[in-house]
Amino acid sequence: MGFWADGDASIGLKLPADGLTSRDTLDSIADEPPKPNPQSKAALRPFDAGVRGGVYRFAAAVADAGVCARAWAAVKNRNRVCPMKSIGFDAVETSDARVLILGTLPGAKSLEQGEYYAHPQNSFWWIMGNLVGASPDLPYADRLDRLRKSGIALWDVCRTAERAGSSDVKILMETVETNDFRSFFARHTHVEHICFNGQLAEKLFQRKVMPFLEYLRPISHRVLDSTSPLHTIRRELKLLRWRDGLFASDGTWKLTGVSK
Repeated sequence: MGFWADGDASIGLKLPADGLTSRDTLDSIADEPPKPNPQSKAALRPFDAGVRGGVYRFAAAVADAGVCARAWAAVKNRNRVCPMKSIGFDAVETSDARVLILGTLPGAKSLEQGEYYAHPQNSFWWIMGNLVGASPDLPYADRLDRLRKSGIALWDVCRTAERAGSSDVKILMETVETNDFRSFFARHTHVEHICFNGQLAEKLFQRKVMPFLEYLRPISHRVLDSTSPLHTIRRELKLLRWRDGLFASDGTWKLTGVSK
């Protein structure tokens, strides 16, 4: 029932042991509010050993804790970005595609312009320019045409999801709806290789898509460096790794019309 056939890595059908729940985001961290101020009303009031004094100290401590918790919540929420629903793009595809490049979900700049990888500091189109001539200097439609002629299909794992801001790690896992990969692979029988644009794309695919593709033919895969500017290694190094990643495990170049 295996899905992958790759000399570099194989992904099983078990979920990643990262402890995420359906309520988690990919970077959730449990914040602890500060403890109540020891110089509270209860601490400063002269000691009263009677019942009335004990009741007062208890009530004052509860009030202080409540004020402290509310203040802490206000600080945490002051700069919080509310999750917004993002809807991805249609696949860039061709009937003879042999390589599928998968991202996660278009960022804010891409959604604004209606283009894949539209952020000027994202290195995707610079890399594609070096590999297949799809330079960022070309009009967007011409870049897509270069990908198709090279046998590349381009898509994202998520069809839609809620996300606070533009970073992929802010995606709310419980809101993810994936694209229809069962239909995609049924249409594109020549696809033999998948390149994930970053680890988060691979993680989402493993968790949200793979369990429903157990009867699909074996397909090799590679997880490549994210082209996002948040992944801060030099783009020249990213280019080398992407060039290497677009070869199958047997060393065969998977892009039509391009020599090694």
